[in-house]
Amino acid sequence: MCLSEEFEVLYKWMLKSSDEFTISYRNQLLIDIAYHTGLRRSELLRLKFSDFESPFMQFEIKRKFWYIDPVLFDERLQLKVRIYRLLLDIY
Repeated sequence: MCLSEEFEVLYKWMLKSSDEFTISYRNQLLIDIAYHTGLRRSELLRLKFSDFESPFMQFEIKRKFWYIDPVLFDERLQLKVRIYRLLLDIY
């Protein structure tokens, strides 16, 4: 099984794992962000919605010893984050 197949299996399992749509969408979004940006778990937990509002489709992550790495993302990921933010505002 290649990495993209494993990602699809995990993604489909996230759909079935929760009855509430917002929780399922959040789980999918976290997996999607980690897969497409390569962020670690601790870096994912420090993300804010404002990180995805950049017109240049990138933000910076502070790593050990004051290293700052740029993280690139695409419009599709930015749109998913905006949808999730709207879902949170509704609920």
